Amino acid sequence: GNVVDRNRKYKLTLAGTSLVAVAVVFCYMLPCVRQHLWLLMVVTALHGFFAAPSGPLVDALCLKVLAERDIPGESYGDLRLWSAVGWGGMALTAGELVDAFGINAIFFSFAVLVVLNVTIIVLYLPSDGRSPSANDGFDSTAGKVDSTVESDATLVTEASPPVRPSRLRDALQSFEARWVITNLVIYGVLITLVDRFLNVFLLQDFVGTPKVLIGATWAVMCSFEIPVFMFVERVWKRIG
Repeated sequence: GNVVDRNRKYKLTLAGTSLVAVAVVFCYMLPCVRQHLWLLMVVTALHGFFAAPSGPLVDALCLKVLAERDIPGESYGDLRLWSAVGWGGMALTAGELVDAFGINAIFFSFAVLVVLNVTIIVLYLPSDGRSPSANDGFDSTAGKVDSTVESDATLVTEASPPVRPSRLRDALQSFEARWVITNLVIYGVLITLVDRFLNVFLLQDFVGTPKVLIGATWAVMCSFEIPVFMFVERVWKRIG
């Protein structure tokens, strides 16, 4: 996040970290990694490091698109819920793939989907990190740049000083920011007990657990995220 705030290169960061994460994932298939705990820990840490930026960056891009489009009634949840749909659907599909082809199926399917995602990023995400707005400053009937938009942009460019992204240290001077981060740490500690050890519980405490059942548990969890993303903002506005 700090790198993107400074260089504004969403596209390069998303594509680069995603491809490196794929390369690291295939290290799990190496016999030496499977036989040595310390190598497994290193590979897991590296994968987490390179895979972690994608979620926050996508969330940031969702908020940026909403701010630029400014469509009444469209909210963050309306965009973000599709991530839950994909997550839950792929979890169920991955369980079926593992039962049918073995554990290595998850690595190859992950690689295929990430490459597809990177292809979409390269083809459709603007190079400067600017997301497309509703009409992007063009007249849809004449195919020319709207003179009003052009003149407004010129005035803003000439009159406004460059905006420097705030550093994490500056942001943490706010009590609200520290309070949010503290809550996120507590939430992360608690959710890990279910998020990571649920699969271990299913495999160790039941005999012959099909892998599709593990995928189904994730699909069920994601299915409850969908109505939250769809209605939480409307409910929040109603209760004030």
